[in-house]
Amino acid sequence: MGRGFTAEANRVLYLITLSSLADYPWSSYCFNALGQANGLVTPHFEWQRLGSEDSQRQATYRTLFKYALSEAQINGIREATNNAWVLGEGLFKERIKLQLARRVEAAARGGDRKSAQFKINRN
Repeated sequence: MGRGFTAEANRVLYLITLSSLADYPWSSYCFNALGQANGLVTPHFEWQRLGSEDSQRQATYRTLFKYALSEAQINGIREATNNAWVLGEGLFKERIKLQLARRVEAAARGGDRKSAQFKINRN
């Protein structure tokens, strides 16, 4: 598949709306958000934490999809996924970096390679 197809497919994913999520038979949305029985879906631990009763969990789950992701958010997810980087903010990334003992984001580019700040950013 060429780049044009991938770009178009990503754009289609971006345009999916809340009402259309229920139209996809391979999605667990109907079970998690609408309470429709599905023998293929097992309630996930995180879903169960959304409330004390199924109706409350379903309502909370629906709010997770109330707003579409921005193009910047989608690009951030895509970049982190494609490059095996960690998606998150500073402290979270630092904790994961220590746990994995590896780089979790792209190295800084350019700058004065002899400066102390460049050496700090490189690690």
